[in-house]
Amino acid sequence: MTRLHEIQEKLQYVEHKRQDLMSDFLSSKKNEREPEFLKHTVADILSSSVECYDYCAKDILENKILPNTINTGLRDRIHDGKVRAYFPFYRNQLTNEGQHFREVSTIEPLLYKYLLNLADNIQANNQIPNTSFYYGDVIRLKKLVNDKKHDCLIAIESNNEQEILVENPNFNMVIPIKNQKGLGTFQVPANSEISRVTEFRLEHIDEEVGKFCLFAWKSTNIILQEIYEQFF
Repeated sequence: MTRLHEIQEKLQYVEHKRQDLMSDFLSSKKNEREPEFLKHTVADILSSSVECYDYCAKDILENKILPNTINTGLRDRIHDGKVRAYFPFYRNQLTNEGQHFREVSTIEPLLYKYLLNLADNIQANNQIPNTSFYYGDVIRLKKLVNDKKHDCLIAIESNNEQEILVENPNFNMVIPIKNQKGLGTFQVPANSEISRVTEFRLEHIDEEVGKFCLFAWKSTNIILQEIYEQFF
């Protein structure tokens, strides 16, 4: 048995919370107010995404390493609940002497190769295929969640008039001003109402909240789906 079902449910929950957040964002921008419980909602979305990686790490530990390792000491520690399984985002978690994920190199070499390649992609900050996101942001996500555990709240700053809100009877659209690429001018229908509205950014990493929450959900979904489809 694996935790795949729990991961899928958790990611469905993350996307549900993210969609609610985006709806609240639009309403708050229209009415010039801050979304309710913003810091707590964002922290929940990001923390829940990171939890899914650790569910996967536990599955690797219990379904791959435990039944197959010849290291009796490690096997006993796993049985006794003395081995903590955190997802190996860094190469040294896979290669250093004494690291339990190093066992995967002989137990399931293809999974081990995948994990090494993932760690290298994260280190090099390569782009995730078929997305606009980058692997390196996984570490920023993990660090933000770990820091939140100590600081209790994720710091979010409000920047007035840093987004453009376009409203008309057919659609609503929010266009960021900061770090805008490839868009110099744009046209909208004549009956549109255009206004400058507040942007919310994660203070410690200088990322727009909605975009980074989308990254947390999407990248976690992609990476873990690959692992479970190929190796479980």
